[in-house]
Amino acid sequence: KPEFIRMAVRHGATIVPFAAVGGEDSIDIFADSTDIAKLPFGLGEAAMARTAGMPQARAVDTRVTEDGGDAENFVQPLFVPKTPQRFYFKFGKPVATAGLYKEGFMKDDVAVQAMYDDVRGEVEGGIDWLLRRRGEDPFGDTGFRTLYEAASGGKQAPTFNP
Repeated sequence: KPEFIRMAVRHGATIVPFAAVGGEDSIDIFADSTDIAKLPFGLGEAAMARTAGMPQARAVDTRVTEDGGDAENFVQPLFVPKTPQRFYFKFGKPVATAGLYKEGFMKDDVAVQAMYDDVRGEVEGGIDWLLRRRGEDPFGDTGFRTLYEAASGGKQAPTFNP
């Protein structure tokens, strides 16, 4: 959804596409909000009731109003941590929006969607690039990286060359 494009334009914010890989490998989620809501003995209902009074991230949850999806809720998933993995990050080319609000950019649905598609493509391309390059990291293995860093006096193990 291109909502964030309109918000950035309204405030003249610069959008910086950002890709990250590795966080998803650090935990195993075994119960998300949908699973927690189904817990027996009133536990699920109690968990969902606690979230009803929490501030929402959106004034109008468009997933319900436009998509017919489930309402937004902030129930923390239940997870099990895994062996720590290396995280990889990539920042894309910044997209300036200063001045676009006065030009009426927000009213042009085609232009908003095009900017959204460009930013989304940049993020997805960054994730794909990081996934490919992660395989080239000679210190991607936690044990080997820890051993290298201990043997080198705490010097951070290098990663792949950009």
